[in-house]
Amino acid sequence: MARAVVELIDGDPRRDGLQHARVTCERWQRTHGPDRNIDEWAAILIRPWAEIREIFLDESEEARRLRQNSPFAGVLPPRKRWEIYRRFRDDLVYVREVLRHGLASMEEVRGGIDRLPESERALARTRLGWCGPSGVS
Repeated sequence: MARAVVELIDGDPRRDGLQHARVTCERWQRTHGPDRNIDEWAAILIRPWAEIREIFLDESEEARRLRQNSPFAGVLPPRKRWEIYRRFRDDLVYVREVLRHGLASMEEVRGGIDRLPESERALARTRLGWCGPSGVS
């Protein structure tokens, strides 16, 4: 999802998505008062887009934590969001069918999941009912 948001903002010379995130963050500050996550985003959003982009796409645990409360929510049009959800669902259905029909081994599937970006890896394991680094629950 973060990559889709970045692609949208990168493709917009006016950076409307970035302005949306700044306005959202300001509204959160007014509504919620002092809050660690909101204050972190406020500090990030005053930086140049290149720095914000790097932070937003980072795969660290800290970046994943930040994205859980992202002021970029609502930047993507609903159709694009649902397209991403459907694609992810379809990928999981495909993996389950591959395993069910013996077209790939569990090790091959695990290897594919392990090559995903960290932000998608945990979600893929959860959706497939796996946990832990080996992908086995």
